[in-house]
Amino acid sequence: MGKNKDITSEEKLLAEAARQEEKAAKQAKKEADKAAKQAKKEAERARKQEARAAKNALKAAKEEEKAARIFEEKSRAMTMAQQKELYKDLKKLVIKAVVLLTAGLVY
Repeated sequence: MGKNKDITSEEKLLAEAARQEEKAAKQAKKEADKAAKQAKKEAERARKQEARAAKNALKAAKEEEKAARIFEEKSRAMTMAQQKELYKDLKKLVIKAVVLLTAGLVY
């Protein structure tokens, strides 16, 4: 009968150890699932941040292109003083050309 008690208590200890192991395994699985879920959230957050950054970069490139176009248009535009000077020089050139053409025809 002493052997029976030893076997029973040994079985109880083994059963308790098995429960402890199962509990530890469940806890480890739970923690691993939690870590995987957190990693998935972080990956999604990083993907969204990259998408936002790409969108902002595209927007910045468009704004830069627009600014360059406006700068080019404005830099090519003449001021009133420059326009007056141009028309004055153009008038002189046309008059000289007409005089020379007339002189060429007359002589």
